[in-house]
Amino acid sequence: MLKAARTAAAIAKGSKGVPPQHFNAGPAGKMYRIAMPWSEVKIDNKLARVRRLESLARKQDAAVNKVTINWSDYEQQVVIATLDGRVVADYRPMTRLWCTVSAEKNGVRQSNSANLSGRYGMDHYTDERLQVLAKKQACLRPRDRFWDIPVPKIDSAFDNLFVPQPSWSPSTAQQLRKLVAAPYLAPI
Repeated sequence: MLKAARTAAAIAKGSKGVPPQHFNAGPAGKMYRIAMPWSEVKIDNKLARVRRLESLARKQDAAVNKVTINWSDYEQQVVIATLDGRVVADYRPMTRLWCTVSAEKNGVRQSNSANLSGRYGMDHYTDERLQVLAKKQACLRPRDRFWDIPVPKIDSAFDNLFVPQPSWSPSTAQQLRKLVAAPYLAPI
């Protein structure tokens, strides 16, 4: 209790430093330059980009049956004041365009997703970037199509090593010794 009282007294006294007597505003940060702030971009312009991406994603494969697109953007105004009186400000835009594609063929369903994101403005979402997102990232590439991979027929759990096996316990270890030669199992 005495320690808590001493801590409270130290906080009440405050620091021995002198607070800033005046502030010196520095130049605004110019790390993220964009042509138009997100707060000024009209919803119609954003919606046109979303519809374009949906159209591009659906054209990639006839098996595509669902396209989901999420858009987010925001901007921050950050002000930092130091103890020596310096004040700096920065503008931080942020945007993300996320595309998820679902497809079904021969009774097999598959989905894939990708996004474009970063501290950019509306001019970042060019037609070329949307095509890359739809074609190479958000669509189902031939090497990833589950329906193109031949799946062997499984007659029993012992035909495939990827079938989950029962949990290990001393009793199952005894059973496994009878079924499989397992020299790495320690004697019980």
